[in-house]
Amino acid sequence: LWGTMLSERERPMVCNSLLLLPSTVLTLRISLQGFQTLSRLRLDSFTGDDVYFYLDSMLLSVITGILGVICLSCFFIDSKNSSSWTTYNIRDAISGQTLRDLVAFSMAMTLFTAIEFFGWHPGILLWHFTSITTILFASFVATMLEKNSNATGLLSSARAWPVVVFGLRYGLLSWCCGLGPSIVAIIACRLGKAASVGSFVRDVPSWVTLEESECFIRQFSVGTLTFGLVAIVSVYTSVAINDSALGILGNLLIAVLVLGYANLFIHGLQLIGKKLAEMSFARRAVQQSTNRIDSGRMLTSELPCPIGISVFAGCSFLLLCISMA
Repeated sequence: LWGTMLSERERPMVCNSLLLLPSTVLTLRISLQGFQTLSRLRLDSFTGDDVYFYLDSMLLSVITGILGVICLSCFFIDSKNSSSWTTYNIRDAISGQTLRDLVAFSMAMTLFTAIEFFGWHPGILLWHFTSITTILFASFVATMLEKNSNATGLLSSARAWPVVVFGLRYGLLSWCCGLGPSIVAIIACRLGKAASVGSFVRDVPSWVTLEESECFIRQFSVGTLTFGLVAIVSVYTSVAINDSALGILGNLLIAVLVLGYANLFIHGLQLIGKKLAEMSFARRAVQQSTNRIDSGRMLTSELPCPIGISVFAGCSFLLLCISMA
């Protein structure tokens, strides 16, 4: 199944679909709930606070739906290749993968509005469910495809990978910490990685920045990042006149920790999915080498592997939880 039924062209499409499915389900759930709320809304039966709450919920659901449409539309507009985005040159002034950057930003805003729609609980819980069903399951399937074919790097080469990971990381960061601290955390990680190049720190862990998912952020030079950091710190210093400087520094530190947690969590899910796939493939290989044909019955080696069943069942259950939140 894994290697023979899927051609080289179809494998990136499978990874793209699996990466986009959970966030699409979450977006549809929020949009449908907003329309259901609108259909049941009776302004004459609510107080002022109730009206504000329902209008705010409907606005968030509409925004989330629009952002989801933008994300999926860009994939259909740029449909030339399942593994890469088209580079556009606009009058020699703007050059880059414009649609990829638009999808990445829209994906981050989608996760931000999704958490805002549900609140701290279950918003953060649903973010974790979405991350697990997105990263772990896609990593599992991509590794199985690689093991049964000569392909390598299927997951990281899928064009949905950088934009989805970008959205998961920065959607959580921006909701938890706000815009200012989030920018500081991003700049701090980028400058830290740049400073380590050529220094005594030879190998920076890949989860520190998840470089392949930085999208347009990678285009900013060290000088630009330094200028931005100084500007933001200057603004926060002026604010500290009326606010607690210790509290502001604490917020900035929390932002760095949240970004580090998101990076580590997503990187860990990818490794877990890969390891489970390797265990499943190894078990299947052992079964194939030891089992013999039993007339009239299915070979044990052809039976579904318990590891694969567990991964599929667990991710399906979490996806069901997302759709019924």
